Amino acid sequence: MTREQLADASDRLRAAAADAGGDLEARLEEQADRVDDLAEREFGPDHGTLARLETKLGNLAEEAPATIAEEIDAALADVRAFRSTVDGV
Repeated sequence: MTREQLADASDRLRAAAADAGGDLEARLEEQADRVDDLAEREFGPDHGTLARLETKLGNLAEEAPATIAEEIDAALADVRAFRSTVDGV
């Protein structure tokens, strides 16, 4: 199972953060760090962790201007693609 999708999501969130400002930038950077950590761990994240991440990214996309929301949505798509490879639920 590849975690490349999570690394891609982290990169997309960093790009979105660079285009954002203030509190949104900080929150996107925080999520980018979180996703990067999940990609680098010895054991991959479970469905619950990924579901919470999806919720956070969805909330950020709703709050963001359209161009930044597109980048967040692309990162969210990467997370969902990765989640579809996780065994379980």
